[in-house]
Amino acid sequence: MRAMARATPSAAPARRRARPGAGVLARVGVAGLACLGVVASGCSSTPSRPSVSAPVVPLRDAGLRARLSKGDAARREGRLDEALADYEQALAADPAHLPSHMRLVETLLSTGRRSVARDRYRARAAAPGATQAERVMAARLDTDGSPAAVRTVYVAAAKAAPNDPWWRLALAEVDLGAADRFIHAYDDARQSGDRPRAAETLDLARRALSRANSAVENATKRDPSLPETHLYRGLVRALEGDLLAGASGREAAFRSAMEAFERAVAADPGMLDAWANLGDAAQRAGDAEIALSAYLSAIRLAPNDPDLREGAGLVLFGLERHVDAAAQYTEAARLRPRDAAPLLNAGDGWAAADRFEEALAAYDEALVRDPSAVEAHAKRGAVLERMGRLGEA
Repeated sequence: MRAMARATPSAAPARRRARPGAGVLARVGVAGLACLGVVASGCSSTPSRPSVSAPVVPLRDAGLRARLSKGDAARREGRLDEALADYEQALAADPAHLPSHMRLVETLLSTGRRSVARDRYRARAAAPGATQAERVMAARLDTDGSPAAVRTVYVAAAKAAPNDPWWRLALAEVDLGAADRFIHAYDDARQSGDRPRAAETLDLARRALSRANSAVENATKRDPSLPETHLYRGLVRALEGDLLAGASGREAAFRSAMEAFERAVAADPGMLDAWANLGDAAQRAGDAEIALSAYLSAIRLAPNDPDLREGAGLVLFGLERHVDAAAQYTEAARLRPRDAAPLLNAGDGWAAADRFEEALAAYDEALVRDPSAVEAHAKRGAVLERMGRLGEA
């Protein structure tokens, strides 16, 4: 799945979809900003969980989920060795737990340790008492890593364990990733005016989403209590929204995604990716209150994730809470010390709040980070003009 894009108050909302649980891929008023320093300045109360009509089934694997949630936060914050340690601890508790294996493999691959992962799983698969998950992960790592090859491995695993919902969700993950890549290609083809390529990639995206949806529904039939079924259903709906041209259809798709993500976090409040995706879907559906609450819930789980900070900043800017938006963007800039973009956004927030000196300081720091950031000069000139310093402007 695509990584969360950087949020800019001056641009059209960009996708900020998080990667769902196995490595793929909130409802209160606006006043519900937590007054913890790690969340934002000038806030008062803690966001509550969303309310949904579906009954919440007690989690059978709550201990494992808590460990995975800790690892997911570490992964999003860039503490990858800590994430690996958390996933290893989860596997020590349950060597057959597929989500733990998938997170471990994905994290190893993302850090360039494919050979380490391949050697580890080859040895595990050959050992007496190897679990199906270990054997399948070994087979996956022996492929070229292409979506088609990985999908073939997971199809065989699903056939070998017809009642296991996790292999269906693994298939959904592969197809969601493929759909996401096709949507990127579709967007690029449209922008370049390549109509045949746009039509081809649109068709491929729709087919991948259809396969993903079928896999999610098959997993749901096998175990409707799994929060991941709601997470993946929400991702399908959100990607469908990306493909719709009409505003009303897009909003309906994102609201459907919101409902699925709300069910996921109601069932498992520690599901970081569901909170992040709920924030994105709600923002795109125009429901800023839910978007803000969701982002803040995600930030409480992963306070050092700059993407979540930028998501919250975008929503706050839209709500004209410019000082709070600038605070979130400033924190994102601290967490991403070589990137000028969060500082440009922070400057926009300060400027909108008529705090011009802070705005100038943010734009100046952005230029220190990236002297080619021409936009900073234009923004700086506009602020100087508003300050009456026309010669400098």
